[in-house]
Amino acid sequence: MKHADISLKTKRTLAGSLKKLMEQKSLSRITISELCRDCGLNRKTFYYHFDDIQSLLKWMLEQEAENVIKKQDLLTDYQALLSLVIDYVDDNNDILNRMYDTTKQNSITNFFFPELRKAVKDMIEDLEKKTGCAVDEEFREFLGSFYTTSLSSLLIDRLQETCAYTKEELMDYIIFTLRSSLPAILKARSAVLDPHPGLK
Repeated sequence: MKHADISLKTKRTLAGSLKKLMEQKSLSRITISELCRDCGLNRKTFYYHFDDIQSLLKWMLEQEAENVIKKQDLLTDYQALLSLVIDYVDDNNDILNRMYDTTKQNSITNFFFPELRKAVKDMIEDLEKKTGCAVDEEFREFLGSFYTTSLSSLLIDRLQETCAYTKEELMDYIIFTLRSSLPAILKARSAVLDPHPGLK
């Protein structure tokens, strides 16, 4: 087995133990010694891969977010993608809330944001090709962040059980908003950048 494969397996083992312990107690009460005992690894191995429990948590969240997002192609069916993400929040509610109580919003937002951001950016670029409405890179980045921040906020509301909508309603509203607003925004921005496209 290659070193990279062994390292990944070790990280996954540590992450599995962290997730198991987070089902029982808050993140702030979990120690590295306890974590190592649970998975049968020593502290030296832990510190070879991670600086502290927070860095392990960050890695775990990045891996899980990537796995959730990559299960579905946003360009072909972003309704299915949203369903997967919402299901993940619902299925891991206890663990995510324990993490929220310890780290507050930053870690939760960082969990949702990077992979959603990539997916939204891909969707914007795909719509540009389909509509023929090209926008500047700075605005494209802004638009991606705008939509991703909104989606992340809605998912946090659902996690905290402050969301007033059912899963079906939430998905319907998000899909409707994306499908109706994005093409119009791209068209309007494109017109501002090139008000007389036919004169070239």
